[in-house]
Amino acid sequence: DNSDGQWAGFRNNLPKLLIVVSIYLPLSHLFSSFFVPSKTTNSLKSPQQPLVRTYFFLAFSAIYLYFMYGNSILKIMLIVSTNYAIAKLGRNARWMPVATWAFNIAVLFLNEGYKGYNFSDFHEALTWLDDNTGMDRRWDVHFNFTMLRLVSFNLDYYWSFNSDHELVMEDRDRTPSNDKERVAQPAFAGDYCFTYYVAFALYAPLYVAGPIMTFNDFISQLRYPKTIPAKTLLMWAGRLIFSLLTMEFVNHYMHMVAISKTQAWDDDTILQIAMIVLFNLVLIWLKLLIIWRFFRLWALLDGIEAPENMIRCVTNNYSALGFWRSWHKSYNLWIIRYVYVPLGGTRHLCAVGAVGNILLMITANMVGFCTGLEGTKMLIAEMFSSTQGYITLLGCLGALFVCAQIQFEVRESEKRRGIFLNC
Repeated sequence: DNSDGQWAGFRNNLPKLLIVVSIYLPLSHLFSSFFVPSKTTNSLKSPQQPLVRTYFFLAFSAIYLYFMYGNSILKIMLIVSTNYAIAKLGRNARWMPVATWAFNIAVLFLNEGYKGYNFSDFHEALTWLDDNTGMDRRWDVHFNFTMLRLVSFNLDYYWSFNSDHELVMEDRDRTPSNDKERVAQPAFAGDYCFTYYVAFALYAPLYVAGPIMTFNDFISQLRYPKTIPAKTLLMWAGRLIFSLLTMEFVNHYMHMVAISKTQAWDDDTILQIAMIVLFNLVLIWLKLLIIWRFFRLWALLDGIEAPENMIRCVTNNYSALGFWRSWHKSYNLWIIRYVYVPLGGTRHLCAVGAVGNILLMITANMVGFCTGLEGTKMLIAEMFSSTQGYITLLGCLGALFVCAQIQFEVRESEKRRGIFLNC
């Protein structure tokens, strides 16, 4: 059963990917052995020492993406370069993060709306460039992951100007001890350059499907190379092979995707239909597990450790939050760093919840003591049946959100003054 389009695309191209990996890894290690300083020296920790591995990354990514997308690599480079220009022009200006988000979100919508664009849409003289679209015309589908890396670079660069994030120079000699330190520690000022930026954004092993890394983490692993034990690499390779064989076995004997696509369950019992649904979910999980493990193993063999996705089996989750965190761990970490924390973290999230609670209390009191059930229904119907009603609702929501924030601060002020009302 090869009817799942995403899995079929990966499975059918797996031999080609293995050829690419078998070419990439020997060349990468050969380049490193000749041009990269030994790990026993401290030269890489100096901002004056260039990260020469990025030159190989750039060269290989250019060839790799040209074979993948043909002349569409020019569109990719135009977007990547524009995003870099926003970062360098904005530097530590407050408008830079806003411009970064606005630009990248606009690009995503335009990519989707125009299906990756044609060169002829820009000018008739460029029509000949549309003749070469490489192995995959829809370059914009995989570009969604690139957009996350572009935002990562710009915001890491913006925060590097913040004195709260700067580390004193003597701390630079110490290798980051864990993943959190690699992400939080800003790179040297000279590391936020176009060469390293493009090498990160177009890094071949992680370009197509991730997992997602931050710019600081990527540069940190080049500045402070870590030795990944052979046992870990063998274990990862073994797990990938076992997962792949499991997928082949299941698709050979249990055609769940084909059954669900054709809705061929007319004579099945409720239990059988439930099993079809369950195994479809399991196959979706297993499919993505294999894809992410393949590209993460490629990066691991190259000495780059990306966050691991799918850290639990799909049937080993009892909470929605835990399921999300384990399903797409790298994306969850990205959201926490670049969306959740900058927007205020739990404070703003709690304020949104507080707005809902206040509205529920207002509604309950209206029904019980003011307008009654019928009057409340009429008020709600009027609110959602006119433009003025929507404007009023939005204004009330905004006012309640601000009020909730003020209430939070009042309670924090009480704590600072030693007042504990226990309510």
